[in-house]
Amino acid sequence: MRDLQTFARADELRLGPVDVHAALEFGVSMAMTHLRSRAQVERSYGQVPPALAHEARLGQVFLHLLINAAHAIPAGDFERHRVTLTTRREGAWVLAEVSDTGMGMTPEVLQRAFEPFFTTRPVGEGSGLGLSICLGLVRSMHGELTATSIPGLGSTFQVRLPIAERFVHPGVAAVRAEEGASRKRVLVVDDEPQLTSVLRRILGRQHDVVVAHSGREALTLLEQDDAFDRIFCDLMMADLTGMDVHAELARRRPQLLSRFVFMTGGSFTDRARAFLQAVPLPRIEKPFEPGVLHALVESSPPRTG
Repeated sequence: MRDLQTFARADELRLGPVDVHAALEFGVSMAMTHLRSRAQVERSYGQVPPALAHEARLGQVFLHLLINAAHAIPAGDFERHRVTLTTRREGAWVLAEVSDTGMGMTPEVLQRAFEPFFTTRPVGEGSGLGLSICLGLVRSMHGELTATSIPGLGSTFQVRLPIAERFVHPGVAAVRAEEGASRKRVLVVDDEPQLTSVLRRILGRQHDVVVAHSGREALTLLEQDDAFDRIFCDLMMADLTGMDVHAELARRRPQLLSRFVFMTGGSFTDRARAFLQAVPLPRIEKPFEPGVLHALVESSPPRTG
């Protein structure tokens, strides 16, 4: 139950002292179904102080990294492979590493590993959002995420977080967190008022959120004002669908398409399935994880216009 409660708090922006080992163990417990047939989990924990972080976001980061590690290791050779968790202090930082003995990455893949929507998995087996989301989450905690890899030998992902100041008041930490993140403009396109209200509540404290209640309203708005960092658009609206909006913008303002994230409820028409396979844009499923929404906004491509 506590694991689910941790995820439920993911929309709270407050940073505070977090036990990195507890966050790693949370990730292991949630990722174990992926790990148990592929690798032994080994721990090399050092004496580390609490990190200044966000408990739910850090748990999500370690969960993503552990699932990635599992997918890099072929199933069926459990005795030979390991996923190793290492922690240590380095000056004013707490370091946590997730290492695997899997396939590793070529230098070309490693160079692009944190790009939004880049993936080496087949179509339909991953959106390419995992590492980009992790990077956004770690940076929202004033940390950094890096990777090293050797093809055929495995990869190591390192999370670097600041040590929690001993006497920081929680309210001060929250203000610092909000000041440290740049405010962005977000457009939400959906014909369900309840959903737009939820997204406005989740994102509105940190970003400027504009709502369009139909595809037609969104197209009219974007003709007059296209200065949005991220556009969340429902795929299956009653009037113009998200697919129709995409097709129209491909003709009028193709530069906006890289900012799109499609929202789906899990049921697709044949047209929608074909569209999602053909168009290399991400989608998120309802209900949404607030931490994922924040990371998508924080990792939005820079505006050029």
